[in-house]
Amino acid sequence: MSLCSVYLTTFVILFVCCGLLLHHVSSESTSKPYCISHYEGETADLKVHHRKRQNHANCQKNDTYCGEWKDRTWNPVGCHYRDVSVDNARKCMTNRTIACIGDSQIRDLCANLAQFLSGITVEQAENHQYRPEVQMFTVADKFPLLESRPGEVALDPRNHIVFPSQKIRDETNYTWQVQIYFYVETPVIRDHVMDVLSNRLVSSRGPGVPEVKQIDFALWNVGAHEPKLFSEAPAGPKVYEHFVKQWLRYRNQTNIPTVWMSMNQRCEVKHHQQYKYQAELINDSNYYLHERLKREGLPYWDAASVQRTPDFCSHTDGVHVLQWVDVVRAQILLNHLCDEDWNWVGGIETFL
Repeated sequence: MSLCSVYLTTFVILFVCCGLLLHHVSSESTSKPYCISHYEGETADLKVHHRKRQNHANCQKNDTYCGEWKDRTWNPVGCHYRDVSVDNARKCMTNRTIACIGDSQIRDLCANLAQFLSGITVEQAENHQYRPEVQMFTVADKFPLLESRPGEVALDPRNHIVFPSQKIRDETNYTWQVQIYFYVETPVIRDHVMDVLSNRLVSSRGPGVPEVKQIDFALWNVGAHEPKLFSEAPAGPKVYEHFVKQWLRYRNQTNIPTVWMSMNQRCEVKHHQQYKYQAELINDSNYYLHERLKREGLPYWDAASVQRTPDFCSHTDGVHVLQWVDVVRAQILLNHLCDEDWNWVGGIETFL
């Protein structure tokens, strides 16, 4: 074979391979809009710069089908999320703090957001629920400013914490922070939630005390620990009256963008026996709250959308999702909070 033939053959092979690669990218990504978009543009008449933010995520089949998993990749219906590297996430979260208020579901999610910011990728995350008693205190510190009063149940140190630990911050250049407040069954946190959302607990580092930074954005999710709300249908209106109105009362008194997050989808066949009756009612409650908050123009993050898929039971213990699923959800959250250049946006517009 002549040298020209070799070059020609090589060129054809490269062209075909590149064509296949481009076809794969275009069919999976560029043929669909971003699920969350933030971009600069100009109005035709005023010629002034403005920022337009849109949420294109849209589930099908009466909100029961939102996409499918391929290995550890979430493929939503009709749109795609931007890939998020650890460096992207750290850039966006530079000098930013997220607070998470709720129960073990939001605790696990936000702990895994912190794990991702610390360098744990989706591929490296575990194939089981996050284990705070094993994984937490090598990377986080107990929250220093809240202590139980005499006669109260002692605060579980897993449930009021700050990431990263002061030790890690001393060893790195991390400037981000994730704060977790276990709202349910914790009177002292319920009593101080307005202090949290008003940034009155901000403190400097002291001997044995980590720095507590000013909060820029907060997620809120409670409800599943109240069995009386899920004793009979419909549960959604009761959750709204009992918990959403509490959130609204606090939210209306603070300038911190605060967003309601859906409860985890329940897998009835794997559900803890004592909560098995909750499965359908919690799923229906999520649907009710999503529709109602949307009508009322209130911010809602449908974190459970990645579970409305045919095989979702393989990604959960019945209540909590596997750790790598929460890392994926953390990346989706960052799509909401960061623009295309990975600058912090942090508003509520893409949650409406």
